Amino acid sequence: MRRQSAPEGKDRLLSSCDPTEPDSVVTTIVTSVAQLRDERTESLEPLDASIDSDALAELFTPALSGDNRGPGRVDFTYAGCSVTLTSDGQIVVTRA
Repeated sequence: MRRQSAPEGKDRLLSSCDPTEPDSVVTTIVTSVAQLRDERTESLEPLDASIDSDALAELFTPALSGDNRGPGRVDFTYAGCSVTLTSDGQIVVTRA
């Protein structure tokens, strides 16, 4: 499940996703960056050019034991934007 909010201004966008669903994480990041840059997702470089998207998508999924992983956050740059993903599914995209 993905929820996306409107831009906070022309330079920042807040979104959220279900961090336990790998496809939701990757899709929300790419869609959010495209929205902030006012571009189509297809025109952006692949997310893997900036970060290992498989590892990113698995970062906050439950451990093999079924336990939730602890709180955390990841910061990286993608397609000219700073991206922050937190373990509760919040995504902040800011023009770099």
